[in-house]
Amino acid sequence: MKIIYLGDDRFNADWLKNVTENQAVQGLKAGHKENTIRNAWKQANGLSVPKYDSTEKPAEKPKVKKKKEDNKK
Repeated sequence: MKIIYLGDDRFNADWLKNVTENQAVQGLKAGHKENTIRNAWKQANGLSVPKYDSTEKPAEKPKVKKKKEDNKK
């Protein structure tokens, strides 16, 4: 079973694939916001890509500029 996570909300992707967008909204409206349900339905059906992925590389550490050494002669 594939689970879609949107914030603190979890959705069963297999169920969302087997219903229409409006059926998903009507069936889940009591516990979730309508826009969140529509977003989850679109992700489950491949019509939307999440903004982030758990497989993304972590952000690189900022590079520290090295101080120029004084050329003492």
